[in-house]
Amino acid sequence: MNSEFNALPVAAEASIFIKGASGDINLSDKKAIYNPVSNEVYCVASKGYVLAQHKDVFAEVLNAMRVDSDSKEVSFLSTKGRACMDVFTDKLVDDGEMGIKVGVRVWNSYDKSTALGLKYSQTVFDKTNKTIVFYGKRLVCANGMKILVPLSEMKAAEIDKLSASDVVAKEKYLEMASQINAHVVHYGKKRFEAKFIEWQGAVFSAYGYINEAIRNAKNTEITLAEFSKRLEEMALPKRIIEYLIDDFRRAKASNKWEAYNVITAYASHKINNIVRQDAYLEKAWGLMK
Repeated sequence: MNSEFNALPVAAEASIFIKGASGDINLSDKKAIYNPVSNEVYCVASKGYVLAQHKDVFAEVLNAMRVDSDSKEVSFLSTKGRACMDVFTDKLVDDGEMGIKVGVRVWNSYDKSTALGLKYSQTVFDKTNKTIVFYGKRLVCANGMKILVPLSEMKAAEIDKLSASDVVAKEKYLEMASQINAHVVHYGKKRFEAKFIEWQGAVFSAYGYINEAIRNAKNTEITLAEFSKRLEEMALPKRIIEYLIDDFRRAKASNKWEAYNVITAYASHKINNIVRQDAYLEKAWGLMK
């Protein structure tokens, strides 16, 4: 079994009592969701709240996708009551080096912050344009990426450019997706199947957009002053801005792609909280525009 998978925390339920004038009072309509190892309380939930263990949820999704948790194409992260699983496709985006894996991130939580599902986003730069969110990993440096692709860029024509092997892969992914509902419906997430099908259909038309974004970023110069200004616009803490500026200098960055990787390197290797990491990776993608 994947060691990251085995390390995912479990949760348990407990009754809640409060001190009363004549003794303890049981709050019968509430229950605590907590970590039975550390005794950390994740949240107070209603009696009707259905606890879904990270391992159970992710195993169901992997089973539906016919992917094993030992696969090198799967990775897991967790912070307190939240956890995510990245599942990458076989095809790589060309970054001029070892390539970039592109995949989907599935979230689950014990603190009621995130239900089982694929994460869609409204970008912080354009509140009106729905985006499909892809997650990437650069093989040369293990930097994570959060790639926001506007639906307007999902060109059906790109499907016609797929090689024969890509078409077979796309059909395979869609076939896998058709099983998702049967596996996860008992968690009450009936729309998960539809989202997964939409995502898998989109990923094959997104490669062109991602490659073009990287190409344009490599060809767009950025000065230290411009980089500093963009960091301030991202509303990052002053100490983080200073750290990134120093890294920009050390890397002798001169274009947007190099500047982007300064931020993703920090987010991927210096931030342990997956929620904060996710936020930094999303802000970093704004530099690619």
